[in-house]
Formats: sequence, structure tokens, C-alpha cells
Amino acid sequence: FLSLNNKLYNYMSCGQAVVGPAGSVTADMIRKYDCGVCVDTSKPEEIASAIVKLAEDVELRKRLGANGRKAIEQELGWHMMEKTLLKIFETLEQSQSVK
Repeated sequence: FLSLNNKLYNYMSCGQAVVGPAGSVTADMIRKYDCGVCVDTSKPEEIASAIVKLAEDVELRKRLGANGRKAIEQELGWHMMEKTLLKIFETLEQSQSVK
């Protein structure tokens, strides 16, 4: 079962650039929204390099963080999820009333 860590959403909502594991659902999100850097977590030097890169490159860090925040505001925030959940509940309610 594939799932996303809530921390990713928290970091994105705070406008923080993310360092995440390559080859994961998290990496897919990071790439889709261009909000961080993906690394091979079995290689500590890769993790360290990504952290140092983000620490030193202020513009990159700000851009990636802003991209994450924008994704939350426009697509992933609860205000958007609420609409999706309401549609699901309405569909379920309608299917129950048909029976």
C-alpha cells in the first residue's frame, strides 16, 4: 500500500523545501510540484549534499518552498479536499437511497 507521509504536507504548507527519498510516492509529489530534492536515502553523502545545497542556495530554497506552499493553497489543502470528500459522501448517500 502506497501512502504519503503527513510531514510532506506540513513542510509544503509551511513553505519549506523538502529533501525526500528517491523512488517513492513522496518523490513523485516532490517532482510533480517542484518543491524539493530527492535523494538515495541509503547514501548519507547524498542526503548531506542536498541539505548543504538547500542551505547555501537561498533562491533555490525559497523557490522550492514557495512551489510547495502554492501546491497546498491551490490543490492539496483541506479546502480542496473538503470538496472531494463532500462529493464522495453525496455519491455514497445517493447510492444508499437507491437501495
